[in-house]
Amino acid sequence: MDKLIEEIIRFGKPIIVGSDITHPPKFVKKFATDTKSIIVSPSSPSNFEKKKKIAYYFIKEMQIKLRDKHQIAALYAAILAYKNFKSLFNKIDRRLEKQNKKHLSSEIKLTVLAQNTPISESIKLAESTF
Repeated sequence: MDKLIEEIIRFGKPIIVGSDITHPPKFVKKFATDTKSIIVSPSSPSNFEKKKKIAYYFIKEMQIKLRDKHQIAALYAAILAYKNFKSLFNKIDRRLEKQNKKHLSSEIKLTVLAQNTPISESIKLAESTF
């Protein structure tokens, strides 16, 4: 687990972990706990065909090829996680755009999710670090 986390952190700090099944496995739960990430999983079970259908649009749009059903399931989990937070991300971006602070988008999203801090407070914190 430590080596996996070390490798992933090279690309950035995980704050959301997606699972393609309703009750995430112990490994996913441990990873989320160790990285202080939020777990997102479907509210009801989905068969592989549903996962494939949801992932298909992204696969086609991005022109990527996935090798097996595990990669499709992982993409499905990522899409679910994104959809779960999409409205919050949009709300943050709209508020920052009104304040001409769009450049703070990633930082604010991280603070809001990882530290469970309200948007307005996250903006004030970001401004105070400059």
